[in-house]
Amino acid sequence: RERLPFALAKKFDATVFGTSSGAPGSDFDTLGGAVAHELTTGKAYEALVAGEMDISTAGGILNGIALSPQGEGALLLETDGNKRPLFIDSMAADDIPRLLGAPVYKTKGAYVAGNPSGQNTVGIMGDWTQAMYGIVQGVTIDISNQATIKVGGEQINLWQRNMFAVLAEIEIGFRADVNKFALLTKAAG
Repeated sequence: RERLPFALAKKFDATVFGTSSGAPGSDFDTLGGAVAHELTTGKAYEALVAGEMDISTAGGILNGIALSPQGEGALLLETDGNKRPLFIDSMAADDIPRLLGAPVYKTKGAYVAGNPSGQNTVGIMGDWTQAMYGIVQGVTIDISNQATIKVGGEQINLWQRNMFAVLAEIEIGFRADVNKFALLTKAAG
């Protein structure tokens, strides 16, 4: 029961960020279709600026970056000509607080492994005022010990094993102007 809010939030993030199997309906947007910029070693700053240019050209303002731990790692490897870290305020800092003036929010949800081009999505930057979600109704929960579920190809009767199942559903919508977002990618491997 304690894990339900986290599980629902994780599924929502996965759907919105494009890590899930696609949108649950035709009127649900995902950010997975935004233009991608690769964080190539030695060229990460250029990728960030190119992403901001795409966002501003579409009429948006970069006001936030969702960065996965893998994306943070890629950026922390970037150094200047004197081998000093490029994207942290000081050597004592344990994260990247801002990029190009926009706040950075670290989340595992921003990571998408191996999209069709062989790139891993490691972050999403954009104009978050151009994205919104709405909740149609609250969470509905149903508990049953009479269900039969399939686990690894085997049918399991919950009652016979003294188990129960929890079905939690939430109806949410998400709309965004995907042109006002940019993906940050890193080559797989």
